[in-house]
Amino acid sequence: MEAGQPAQRLPSYSVETATLAKKVAELESERAECELVLETLSGLETEVTLRSEGGDGSLERLPRRCWQQVGSVLVERRKEEIVALLESQRDRLQYVINELQRQLQMTQAPAATEERAR
Repeated sequence: MEAGQPAQRLPSYSVETATLAKKVAELESERAECELVLETLSGLETEVTLRSEGGDGSLERLPRRCWQQVGSVLVERRKEEIVALLESQRDRLQYVINELQRQLQMTQAPAATEERAR
């Protein structure tokens, strides 16, 4: 191995490290958003009580409806469905974040070693 090769790889490690760090930050923001919505929904009842339209003054219990934006479309679902989806999404995001952080550590280790060798 030539003396210049490790120094030439250093910029590539820096770019890869920056890219991974940016992606981790994006995913952590998305996971925090899931947490915020879950926290908000946790304070709401599963059903709502509405006055029936018959005019007789009776009350009716209906499932609480939530809307989730998927791409450019709003999708209507029950609270339980949205909570289950968000919990699953949060868990998947955490898994990916952990994997990217592991890759980030692996990328930073060779860069630090090569930096010390210079």
